[in-house]
Amino acid sequence: MLFETCGREWLFVTPRRYGGLVHAFCVLSNHAHVGLADPDGRHLAFMQYLDSLAARAANASL
Repeated sequence: MLFETCGREWLFVTPRRYGGLVHAFCVLSNHAHVGLADPDGRHLAFMQYLDSLAARAANASL
């Protein structure tokens, strides 16, 4: 459910917005793992945005 809701945002939009590159990801029922190249040092903002996407997707499914 989570990936169907925000997968495109995870893979394409968010890396462009924050200057990172997603090498790998794994979405589980209660958390996610992201392999990320972060040349600009903005991984905290990147992950905060991804977490907010996940929260919105989870709340929308309730």
